[in-house]
Amino acid sequence: MSETDEEILHQGGGRTSAMDLKDHLNTWHGFVAFVKWMSISIAVIMILLAIFRTHG
Repeated sequence: MSETDEEILHQGGGRTSAMDLKDHLNTWHGFVAFVKWMSISIAVIMILLAIFRTHG
């Protein structure tokens, strides 16, 4: 977790437990990583389609 995540965990607020926040942050980081790698994959596929396109 980053330093900012640690600050969020220590803020508290009484409505949620620290474990809920940890789970939330882990889910968020997983989602961001998934979107990043899917975007990279789609860009690579688009580049390959442009390189290997066929003409009739």
